[in-house]
Amino acid sequence: MFVRSSRKAPALMLAMATLLALPGAAVAAVLQRGDDALTIALKTDGSVADTASFQGGADVIAAVGSLSADLGASVQTGRSLLDSERTVAVAPVGASSTWRGSALTLAAKWQTDVVQFAVNASRNNKQSSWAPDTPSVTPILAAITADDERLANVSATLKPLRTIDFQVGAQSSWSSIEAGSGVRAEQGSGTNSVYSTVKWSPNPVIAVVLGTKLGRDGFALQSDRSVRGGQTSVQPSLTATIEPVAGMQWRFAAERVVVPLSLSQLAEVAGEVDVGAVGLRPEGEWRLEGGVQQRLSDALTLSTGLTFADQDNANELAPTVGGGQSLTSVAAGSRQQVDLGLAADLKQIGLNGATLTGKGTWRRSEVEDPLTGLTRRASGESAYEGRLVFAQALPIRRAHWGIDGYVTGPSQFYGVSDSTHIASTAGLGGFIDYTTGPVQLKFRIDNLVGGSRVSRTDYYDGLRGSSDISRFDRNVDDGRAVSLSLSSRI
Repeated sequence: MFVRSSRKAPALMLAMATLLALPGAAVAAVLQRGDDALTIALKTDGSVADTASFQGGADVIAAVGSLSADLGASVQTGRSLLDSERTVAVAPVGASSTWRGSALTLAAKWQTDVVQFAVNASRNNKQSSWAPDTPSVTPILAAITADDERLANVSATLKPLRTIDFQVGAQSSWSSIEAGSGVRAEQGSGTNSVYSTVKWSPNPVIAVVLGTKLGRDGFALQSDRSVRGGQTSVQPSLTATIEPVAGMQWRFAAERVVVPLSLSQLAEVAGEVDVGAVGLRPEGEWRLEGGVQQRLSDALTLSTGLTFADQDNANELAPTVGGGQSLTSVAAGSRQQVDLGLAADLKQIGLNGATLTGKGTWRRSEVEDPLTGLTRRASGESAYEGRLVFAQALPIRRAHWGIDGYVTGPSQFYGVSDSTHIASTAGLGGFIDYTTGPVQLKFRIDNLVGGSRVSRTDYYDGLRGSSDISRFDRNVDDGRAVSLSLSSRI
């Protein structure tokens, strides 16, 4: 169990408004202080459990005639202590981490009666340094790791006819991490793409959107960044929404979706000498979706959704020539998903100030195991999950209480010479919050009933599926936690 204390200071206006008369244009500028927050997480024994950090920022909002722009910046600094169960691959067991980060964002828009131009760009950078808790331990990384995320998007929207909107644009994104002592190694993934959409709305009841996206998904996996790989893809899409009666909306979509490689996937092949031989590429699938949202009354709304997808390829762990394992693109697969949603105001049944919200998901997938050749569920996929939250206002003004139940189905992670099975029991938690003026106090208990998590990893003498289990590790976590948070708005 742990106690969490935090203080937040969202959006404080420092200076506002300077209106200047310029030839043919007016200028308005606002300087706004961004979110300031100090967060400390404590265990009941007084040690730091998660992180202690501070972050702050500022925004400059300006308008010149039909042009508006928002420039923001923020800084963050903090410290975390890692235990053996949460240690990442680049840090030694028992290490502590200190970090500092910065972010810069720009959003600009110019609009006329016929066309609208928009530009969005952002960059987030975070540098961490690792050090052991005891001086006798030599850190794996002597210096720092650096995370960098960049995004830029430019678009133009035109309305040639009253019933048609046309948009064209380009986007570039890149995420990378550098780590090392002496020789610095980079892992990065990103996408460069151009896209266009046409929206047709003949009346308020029907809307049809036809789009296409041409993208290049790439990655880098070398200390000198000389070896890169990637894949070019075309992603068409067709979406239609219909409101046949008041309070009901139908949605249909058919699209091709390509998911760029994540940094965690790239870490699986970072040690490969010949990246091209691994055959790793982004996962892609053709997807059909359908959904209905129905407002049965002012107090009850239900939603359902269905997804059917055929995957071109799936990324799974497979054996390498040297006897190890690496993430590799394997045979095509398929998956299905059902989503359910609920939102209800319980005043109609006599519970004033009470609401009930819920969401559930069921999943099924099939992929060919690269070792056994048998069909199984995708590695790491949970068959189902759901959450139901009941909340009600207390007689005390600005105070609420609530309970929430949650369930997650079992999942299996498949390695070449090991496999891990994770199973969780259904859990029940609760909370009480009270707000007075700028201060909010919240008390929460997670997994008051149930919620335990059991994981078992089996290790094989040789390849999984063709040899006996030599040993296994089993871990049990009851997941029970108590938190107390205090937030203050300045």
